[in-house]
Amino acid sequence: GSDGRPRNFEKPIFASMCMSMGMVLAGVMDAMRHSADAPAAGSQGQVGDEAAWSGMSARELFCVASFCLFDLGQFVLGAIGFRFLPPGIWQMFRSLSIVATFVLAMLLLKRVSKRQHRVGVVLVVLGVLVAGFAKVLDEAGKGSHSVHFALLGMVSVVVGAIFAALRDITEEFLTVDRSMRPLRFVGISGAIMLLMVVSILSPAAYLLPGNDNGHIEDIYETFVLLFTAPCAGVLLAKAFLIVCLSALVNGLSILVTANLSSTQNAMLGGVRSVMIYILSVAAHYLVTDSYGEAWTRSSILMVVGLAAMVAGNLVFAGVLRLPAALDDYRALLSEPPLGEGSPEADVPKAGDSDSERCPSPTSSSSTTTPKCP
Repeated sequence: GSDGRPRNFEKPIFASMCMSMGMVLAGVMDAMRHSADAPAAGSQGQVGDEAAWSGMSARELFCVASFCLFDLGQFVLGAIGFRFLPPGIWQMFRSLSIVATFVLAMLLLKRVSKRQHRVGVVLVVLGVLVAGFAKVLDEAGKGSHSVHFALLGMVSVVVGAIFAALRDITEEFLTVDRSMRPLRFVGISGAIMLLMVVSILSPAAYLLPGNDNGHIEDIYETFVLLFTAPCAGVLLAKAFLIVCLSALVNGLSILVTANLSSTQNAMLGGVRSVMIYILSVAAHYLVTDSYGEAWTRSSILMVVGLAAMVAGNLVFAGVLRLPAALDDYRALLSEPPLGEGSPEADVPKAGDSDSERCPSPTSSSSTTTPKCP
């Protein structure tokens, strides 16, 4: 640190700044690619996406700004919840974003909900809950936060999950319903988020009291260390790596939303968290025992949770089809009883008289002459 004492380089606001720059980088690369293709497309009379991107309407600009606010909101609220809750509990409450995204997609975007979608969402949520419960078992007896701070953490995670769902819905609305080019949308939203981080989050983190030289985050010290610390080269390399990974991850994430759905993007997020746990276990035994997590009795629950989440994603996408027997059973339940439009109701039964089977030609309820044997 700037006071000469060795400390860990923990700068979440600076990490947000790097991630925003990564999103801008994705937009710049997309613009360069399309500008190179523009002469060929123009010579063939194909304007394609460029016509749609010749200008942004006020509604689209408002939606992009809302996306940035929702993204920053879910990040801040999720960080608050993670500070006051054990990781397992945090993960379980965070799974509410999957259900919220699914419901909001039906309510706001008028998406059609099929049975495979509902079953897939249920499987993923159950998998996240099982994985979270496994983490709770691992953390049992390691101490706990006070009730008030735990309540604050739970409320923060729940509200953050709703913000994440609104972010995903806004992303799908812009890239699917408004036909915005996905990677250019990433670049524009990244530029707006970078502006918000520099003008709002960084000053607020510096002015509010905290553990970083009396601030929540000392952004001045951050840039001093980046260029004057003995390990400045390593810090700059890590910052550059975060920028590149942010461009890759955000680009792939929005392509999932544009080509599949926001709900499936949220479902894949749950799989990612459990995959991180499994890789950390593998690193603990294959790389060094001072890194990662050891295999415990509850680790098998993590594997079960991962299997449920993977199966849920495959069912939601239609790769895994539900048994046909379920469809036959559902059709059987939906069959009307005899006498209410079923074909068996029109078949004459033994013992029925001709007058019961064939109404009178003069009956007021019949407009045509019935044909009787």
